[in-house]
Amino acid sequence: MNEKQELLRIIADHLNRHESMQVIDIYKLIHQATHGAAHYEDGDEKGLASLKREWTRGERVPRGEQLLEIIDPRGDWMRVNIRIYEKTGGDPESLYRIFCRSREESTVDKDRMIRYWEWLSQACRKGWHRIDTDVLEACWIEMGRKGFPPAHHSEAYHEANRPSYRLVLRSFWEPWRV
Repeated sequence: MNEKQELLRIIADHLNRHESMQVIDIYKLIHQATHGAAHYEDGDEKGLASLKREWTRGERVPRGEQLLEIIDPRGDWMRVNIRIYEKTGGDPESLYRIFCRSREESTVDKDRMIRYWEWLSQACRKGWHRIDTDVLEACWIEMGRKGFPPAHHSEAYHEANRPSYRLVLRSFWEPWRV
């Protein structure tokens, strides 16, 4: 599978598992795939405290949530879902160390982000999936005016899924979990 096909597969997988997913959530997914954790600025104490607050919420695991979600067509970046990680015996300090190492290695690849959005737009114009191309274009224009910043999940996505994850590089995760 080539990079474009993998991108569309990842997005389709998310759309199928999260019916509440909006265009801004797709933007967030692509942004994370091409920027990694570069936008996180929390220092060690503040970031770990934030993770521990999420850890203790005791929320139910949404149907279909997976421990790991590959979000990058190249396979580098993934989301580690905290609720499942906790239930499998993981601890917040270990996850936070992996997250921090990943954040340090993050690079911003705006060209790849633009390419991914173009691939998505082309596919949608050809009738791929249930995405309104006018909304897709409006989102891209708005985020471009702002300099393509990171985004929060949509209210609909947040309410339905209560996302709770950390971005990590697969290369840092796999040796640790073996």
